[in-house]
Amino acid sequence: MARTARTRAVLVTVIAVIALVVAAVAGLAVWKFTRSDGAQRSESTVGTPPELLVGIPTSTPQPSWVITLADLLSEPNLKQGLIPGSVGDRAFALVYPATVDPTKPAPARSWVYSYDARTGDVLFSPVELTGSVGGCYINGPDMLTCLGRQDPGVADSQPWAWVIDSHTGKLTYTGPTDIGPNADGNYVYKVGGYPVAAIFGSGWYGIGDKGQKSWFVPGTGLASDDSMWSPDVPAQRLVVGQGMNDGPYFLYRPSDGAVIADNLKARPWLYSGGYAIPSRTADDPDGTLTFYDESGKELSHSTLRRTLAAQPMTMHGEMLVVDIRDPKAPDEARWVVFDAAGKQITNVPSQGDPGKARVVIIGDKMYVSDTVGVENTEKENPWKQIDLTTGSILRTCADLNLRGYIASDGKTILSAASDDSGRVTVNATNASDCSNLWTLGDGVAISKVNTSLVEVTDTQINGVARAE
Repeated sequence: MARTARTRAVLVTVIAVIALVVAAVAGLAVWKFTRSDGAQRSESTVGTPPELLVGIPTSTPQPSWVITLADLLSEPNLKQGLIPGSVGDRAFALVYPATVDPTKPAPARSWVYSYDARTGDVLFSPVELTGSVGGCYINGPDMLTCLGRQDPGVADSQPWAWVIDSHTGKLTYTGPTDIGPNADGNYVYKVGGYPVAAIFGSGWYGIGDKGQKSWFVPGTGLASDDSMWSPDVPAQRLVVGQGMNDGPYFLYRPSDGAVIADNLKARPWLYSGGYAIPSRTADDPDGTLTFYDESGKELSHSTLRRTLAAQPMTMHGEMLVVDIRDPKAPDEARWVVFDAAGKQITNVPSQGDPGKARVVIIGDKMYVSDTVGVENTEKENPWKQIDLTTGSILRTCADLNLRGYIASDGKTILSAASDDSGRVTVNATNASDCSNLWTLGDGVAISKVNTSLVEVTDTQINGVARAE
């Protein structure tokens, strides 16, 4: 259902490929690192900060707490799904009738409740929403916004909004809205802790405390949600936009619509903690990659000698991995890994065609697949492990579907996969030897909520006991 699934917009990734400078002598550093004046030096975390990882049990998970839907609502024949995201440990679920005809408008009643993902405490009881709810979104630290239509019996009835205090569950507004529920040329989706309404050919809107359009950023209005953003890093805080008719790129905040950087000729490379902008001009023919924090403050820049093309291998919040290569000498291509301040962490030989290879960073390892395989299945998805500290090539795990990645503690990887029949399983894999530790069958989903794991079915939510 659209109301509970993570938004899956068509992700259009425009990769900026620029000619930059490399060392001509083998063994020399590929990047010449130059820190900008005033930048703070600090120790880099290699890979995912440990506090953002979550303990994975090495045997079939046991519940640490249980919330049963029937204990919250006496209405029969209900089901539930998680509202994507959380505010710290405060998480939310949407409840609706289990029998829904997809050819008809959404049901006349829905409910929202809140729970603590770590303790299982119910933070506020189900709040009834009367009308046809199409989807609910966390809207900053204090508010939930649900969008739909007033009359479930009339497909074209008034667009409607329900606004809930996310601390108390108080319904602070219910009434008309000028933002349609994924209709009327609008597409509403989640970016970090906020909903964004995209209007193709116009731009992007925020959503205010009465479900109304608030801030506005003009541009293409292409929808780009955070469904691919790594669950192991803080929520996405910046969005790349572009002006109409192949206009310049810019960066804006989904929290308030503030434009952080504009008139950019090349698409910025986003990662958790900031972004990098590649540039090359007549005054700078060698090219520069400049690193910024999330406020737009320049932190550092790196320069290269001529001849190589550079493009990012990671664009979903992980540490920035850049492929640099001379088209005339592809065997000498390198992958360079940077932290958020632009400090080079390591560089290794290129692990595949940058147009095909996929890269995921989990803990202190980089996982690389140079085989496209069958998405969301366990077939033809070998993933090679590379130690980010040493650059050593480690074991390759077959049948490890990191497109369905859920969470990890750096040693055990939790991911979801589906077989040819569409049956979905959740699998825990020991990364050191690629062995399967346990599997949960169809009908059960596990989600990472802040730094906890929750197991979700239609009628029950369980906490997953942490590994000892």
